[in-house]
Amino acid sequence: MIQPADTLPGNSFPFVTVIIPARNESQNIASCVNGLLNQDYPRDLLEVVIVDDNSTDGTSEIVEKIALSDSRVTLLPAGQLPEGWVGKPHACWQGVKTARGEWLCFMDADTSAAPSLLGSAVQHAQTKQADMLSLEPFQILISFWERLVIPAGLVLVSFIVDLRKINDPSCSEAAADGQFILIRRDAYDHIGGHAAVRAELSEDTAMARLLKDAGRRTYLMGGNDLIRVRMYNNLDSLWRGLSRTAVDVVGSKTKTLIVSVGALLLGWLGFFLPVWVGFGLVAEWGLNFGTLGFILTSVGSLTLLSTNIGQTVYFRIPFWYGLLFPIGYSMVAAIAARGVWGRSAGNVNWKDRVYSPGQAVPAEASVRRKQ
Repeated sequence: MIQPADTLPGNSFPFVTVIIPARNESQNIASCVNGLLNQDYPRDLLEVVIVDDNSTDGTSEIVEKIALSDSRVTLLPAGQLPEGWVGKPHACWQGVKTARGEWLCFMDADTSAAPSLLGSAVQHAQTKQADMLSLEPFQILISFWERLVIPAGLVLVSFIVDLRKINDPSCSEAAADGQFILIRRDAYDHIGGHAAVRAELSEDTAMARLLKDAGRRTYLMGGNDLIRVRMYNNLDSLWRGLSRTAVDVVGSKTKTLIVSVGALLLGWLGFFLPVWVGFGLVAEWGLNFGTLGFILTSVGSLTLLSTNIGQTVYFRIPFWYGLLFPIGYSMVAAIAARGVWGRSAGNVNWKDRVYSPGQAVPAEASVRRKQ
């Protein structure tokens, strides 16, 4: 977990260009940009480039008003999405074309930054001699489905993702969180930038993998005290967003199906197994065997329950969401299975576009926009 850092020495500040790809983000963009403009970072060493990816909800108008009052803000149109590109990598690539920074910082439009974000991230990256530093924001959970699904999903991801391996230069495993990526410009150019991951639905991890393969240092860390995000505010956007990235997070369609089945079994066996053993103890089993089985299954279930209640404390939501973990795990299983089906059928929907994985040829689709 990265902590807010003290101010960098006067001669240690590099020029940073923050690039924000935005598609229909009128509800979030002002908060995101204003948070960056209020950074504890030298004004003359910071620029913010917002790339409007063909928004239809007034995103560009909001940015234009902010740009009138602060010359550090630039609004760029992403232009038509070329064949073979996914929307976000293309928007980021357009932003880089005008960037002046020796460090590039890619942030999602639904994030909000603490004043010490950039200074702390730059200091940590320089101290670690990192070529890429990616931060995982604190998740703001408000709706019922957010509070039920996201904590359960993160518990399961913790069984799969090993940060020690990801942050170990000698290990080939790589991952990044596209909500915040700070990368040296020379390292970015060395791997070909977003053009090299143009067809990836999870371009963040793909870029981290290229950097590691090139012998560059990458780090993925928690950034709870520095950056926050609310990714989804309804079930539809949550379902589409998580199913879009499920296969990339796990690693393959086969592994994702295994995780889907495992999540379903873990959730419901954790709930029913002690009950079943308890009934067997009372009904017909021998005392020694039944007692031992009841104790073991109860310990396992209580451990799982306490883990999920611990998640509610961490996310500052009512504890009773932890009691509903079997339902949360079932939803995660369904989302993972939908992700596999989407990859196999070639109909991954995101931001009013349909992508065919492996081809990344977008087609406009009649799907609801992210609210």
